[in-house]
Amino acid sequence: MGTHMSTEWFQRRAGELASESEDDERMMLIGSIATSDWVRLPPELGSRQLRVTGRHTAECPKCHVAGRLHLQLEDGYGVAECKPCGFVWYRRDTEP
Repeated sequence: MGTHMSTEWFQRRAGELASESEDDERMMLIGSIATSDWVRLPPELGSRQLRVTGRHTAECPKCHVAGRLHLQLEDGYGVAECKPCGFVWYRRDTEP
């Protein structure tokens, strides 16, 4: 008997703790982006699913407020979570 593992995807707004399942409206996740292992790029960046490779806090690349959570993603992508700015996506080689 094998174990079937799958990834459940959730949609969450920056600064909010609860997120809704994309596939099952009865399911909700309470937590932070800091607990994410995978992140999906927004459609304008190709909607690819990328593994989280690291986490740190730094200023928001858009409004420059300090202490924002950044996730380092594979393939050189990064995302900062800033409640006023939302999720700010960037390439780590071009981060300000």
